[in-house]
Amino acid sequence: MANKNHSFKYYWHQFWIMWHETKAHYYGSSWHEKRKTKHEDKIQYLLSNADNKISSTTDKTETATTSSPSDSQRSLDKLTETPSAK
Repeated sequence: MANKNHSFKYYWHQFWIMWHETKAHYYGSSWHEKRKTKHEDKIQYLLSNADNKISSTTDKTETATTSSPSDSQRSLDKLTETPSAK
């Protein structure tokens, strides 16, 4: 799971899928089948959206780290500079 918020939503929809599946089996109602399908779609959306968020976050951090040198790299460069002879 991507984060706590995502996992809670995932388990929430999983619960409702099982609930409506049980009710549809017991009562034989098409209404519960429709609701079950709705929650299955929401889980698929959550999973696909979480993958996109993870990849976009990774891309942002990679471009941020490669675009400019970090402060530690700058201080390391200052330490390793050789003094110029005058």
